[in-house]
Amino acid sequence: MFNLGRIIRQDDSNLFRSQCGSILNAANIVPGTPSLKVLTRPKHQKIQFGEEIISHPAFMVELDYWLSRAEFPHEKPAKSIHRSEVNDEQKAIDARTEAIYELRGIEFSASEELLLDAISDPNPQIRIAGLTVLSEYCSGKHLLLFENALNDNDEAVRRYAGEYLQTYRKHIRNGHSIKARLSVEDCIKALATPKDRERAIEDLSGVTDPRIIEPLLKIMRNEDLSFYCRTKAMDVLANIDCPALLEEFYSILGDEQLGETAAYKLRSKSEPIAQEMLRRAFYSDDRIARLSAAKCVIFSDNHVLQKFCQMLENIDLEYRKVAVDRISGLLFSRWYGEEQESPGNFKISDESVRLLVTAMKTTTNEENNEIRSKAIESLCLIDKIQGAPVLMEALEEFIHTALDENYQDKKDPWDYDSLQSSLHHGIAILENKSFCEPLVRLFDSKCWDVKLDAASSLLLLGDNRAITLLDEALNHEDWKIRIDAARILYTNGNSRMWDVLIKALSEDVEDNRFVKWGIIDTLAKSGDPRTVVVLCDILNNSGAYYLDDMDIGRVITCLGELGDPLAIESIKMWQYKELVNCQDDVVEQALRSLGAL
Repeated sequence: MFNLGRIIRQDDSNLFRSQCGSILNAANIVPGTPSLKVLTRPKHQKIQFGEEIISHPAFMVELDYWLSRAEFPHEKPAKSIHRSEVNDEQKAIDARTEAIYELRGIEFSASEELLLDAISDPNPQIRIAGLTVLSEYCSGKHLLLFENALNDNDEAVRRYAGEYLQTYRKHIRNGHSIKARLSVEDCIKALATPKDRERAIEDLSGVTDPRIIEPLLKIMRNEDLSFYCRTKAMDVLANIDCPALLEEFYSILGDEQLGETAAYKLRSKSEPIAQEMLRRAFYSDDRIARLSAAKCVIFSDNHVLQKFCQMLENIDLEYRKVAVDRISGLLFSRWYGEEQESPGNFKISDESVRLLVTAMKTTTNEENNEIRSKAIESLCLIDKIQGAPVLMEALEEFIHTALDENYQDKKDPWDYDSLQSSLHHGIAILENKSFCEPLVRLFDSKCWDVKLDAASSLLLLGDNRAITLLDEALNHEDWKIRIDAARILYTNGNSRMWDVLIKALSEDVEDNRFVKWGIIDTLAKSGDPRTVVVLCDILNNSGAYYLDDMDIGRVITCLGELGDPLAIESIKMWQYKELVNCQDDVVEQALRSLGAL
């Protein structure tokens, strides 16, 4: 029988290929079908082959891979949608790895033997996958397997085993227990029990079994349950390929708790009907549904764009915030050459410009700062002639505020003021030297955030009066101020600052995230060929850099954007580790960008 164990242990590729062909013929599937992924949808959940039923998604992944390599005499085989062009041996390893991870949704008694085989496999990637899944079911009797892995001949395997044992022992010392992952059947039962519900939803992450749809829908619809339970239920449902779920997400766009989350789920779907649902909600009279959709609806034509411009006049502050945010986002995507979701020939009308000017001049208060800042950026992007006087007026107003001797005390020094940021973005866009003198006046502020931003803008305008201030900042007692100054100088061509920035990455300084995040971004944008090597070293030796998971996630993203295949192996080390507070698929996206997934 064709089962998951056979897939994982498969050694005879020719036999496997012929069996795939037999199944396809029996199911009347044309060889070379572009995407066999459709076969995992509910109405194609099972493929009949003789007396056997093949339904597990891991089989479909494997089938898609092997079919893409099969040589059919009458038709060219399709390219696999799951694999990049690396090499056949690596593709086979990746296919087996995916199959091992699919064991998470199977009763442990049925998967234990396969996991034990995996952790003794000759390939380290397979061993790590086996240990990762085993750790979710792990009890005391399996600890010896992790201790044995500490002597593995592969560093990545040793590191993973060490990290797991360290976490396990820490939990035990603190009086906690590590609970094994529940089976699908047990999760479904636990969903009805308040004390076990959260854990059951978490354990269903990545499971696509259609039996979980109805109980999770009940949780998602229940407004009396916690926001956490409802959103996590929606996250699990969003990974299931079932068209009927789109209607469910659409139905809760007006939900105060889940409306925005539902909109983002619809936005992520490729089906045209999902985008049509967002558009329908955007034009509806339901305030919550309309606001939710407004944050995600695609700029499919000029009518959508003009609708956002009209929202700038709405008396509802939330409408104005969303409108100016989406308009500025569209303009910035055009500015940076990213036009995937903008109409090919859009134009901001004179009336829309008037509305943006009005939004910029809205009475200054904390709530309106975001609107004013986005309006300023938008005006600068639309028209340099109209943008300059508006920006100068806002800059003069900001100077008056920033020179207040109590300005530093009025705001959290770690909170990057949105209006301040937009002023400097606007100056960079307009490149107008008339801003130099007002910027120099900001050097008199007692707030170093203000002074450093002014110095950065001056250098962009070619005014070297900023150098003296930056040299002073390099000797400041505050670590953050020193490093921010070094970043500005390095960005503007001072290569001597490279060593300062690299050293700062490995310094253990409290509350350093935003500073180190800035260093990572600065290096990634520098074009320096040494950057990839440094960022890979961070992933390979993360403990030496005192970075948290968000910083690691940023490093991975930057390496994906840089596009150097040298980073692939370093990124793969993090493929099956949990990165807290990071986008769930940050590693997969980076590998996809590098053609390794």
